[in-house]
Amino acid sequence: MHKIMLLLTSLLLSVLVANQIFVTFYLRDIDITYDQTTSQMIYDQELGYITSPNDKLVINGLTYQTDQLSERIIDQNVTEYSKPTILLIGDSHVWGWGKPTHQTIQFKLNDLLQKNSIDYQVRTISDISYSSFQTYLKFLRDFRNYKSIKAIIWINGHNDSYNNSLIYEHRVSRPTIAFQHEESPCRYNTPPKRPLYFSRQRWANESMFSPRFSLSINPFKLELLNFFGNIIEDLTIKDLPVVKCTKEEIDGDEVVIFLNKLVNGIANKRKAKFLSVFVPNKSLYQQGSSPNFIFTKKLNQSGITTVDIASKYANRDVSSIFNTPLNDLDDHLSEETHELIAEEIFSFLKLD
Repeated sequence: MHKIMLLLTSLLLSVLVANQIFVTFYLRDIDITYDQTTSQMIYDQELGYITSPNDKLVINGLTYQTDQLSERIIDQNVTEYSKPTILLIGDSHVWGWGKPTHQTIQFKLNDLLQKNSIDYQVRTISDISYSSFQTYLKFLRDFRNYKSIKAIIWINGHNDSYNNSLIYEHRVSRPTIAFQHEESPCRYNTPPKRPLYFSRQRWANESMFSPRFSLSINPFKLELLNFFGNIIEDLTIKDLPVVKCTKEEIDGDEVVIFLNKLVNGIANKRKAKFLSVFVPNKSLYQQGSSPNFIFTKKLNQSGITTVDIASKYANRDVSSIFNTPLNDLDDHLSEETHELIAEEIFSFLKLD
């Protein structure tokens, strides 16, 4: 019996050491540089990176050109982490793709607060370029920087927010963490040999699937992180959304709902308000329909306050809701819509 207990103790200590080594070293050994003549890249040593359009990434000696991701930081250098803060989460809709600073949601909301003598700062956090699990970890770490969070607002776009998903790939021996996209990764006849981090909108470029490009975390390591709670709080593996991989398109609805519930839980712990805002999808808006009611209904049933911009302003002309199209795929929101969203958030913040 003594030997058995000694063996179990040794095994437990070994796992603890392995977990600490993983957290300390594995997540920090990606060597990334970028072309400083292009736009800004945001890189998190533990979780990955977010790039701006046309950045050239050099990852472990391999060069990649990324032209699909767009982010920006507004006044991040003057962030006061002890000051009362409103955090906006979202993709390029929130950051204001192609807009000057004064046309963004963050600027509009900050302006409303100042005019009403409310001394809060407004900051934005990106939700893109991560699997759902990495997104959750990123939020936990980012939120911890702020000592006085008054509200967390998730502005759900129809691009990047819906692409963050944890996909269980049943054709391989262990699950694959990847991005959901309009085209399911299931269409590949030869499954990857290891979990890969699929780059959004770059399915045709097989070089992006190089194991050296992978920044995902396999389930065993997730289990270690989860069990010992090194950088995770209350998330358990059984809570992660399992999406069966079929030949049909993968439905990301449950992933969006899942992530909103997770962040709502974080907000509750921080005694902060949480609002989930859903913005219009251009093609569906032009057809007079919106899938947002699916999300708002389920989130409302969970006690989460939501605002569906698409239905609330359904009679507005499409040209006033979206930017003048740069191409047929452009569906980024106009300055007018950014202002409407800021007003909705401000109205929510005044509710007691």
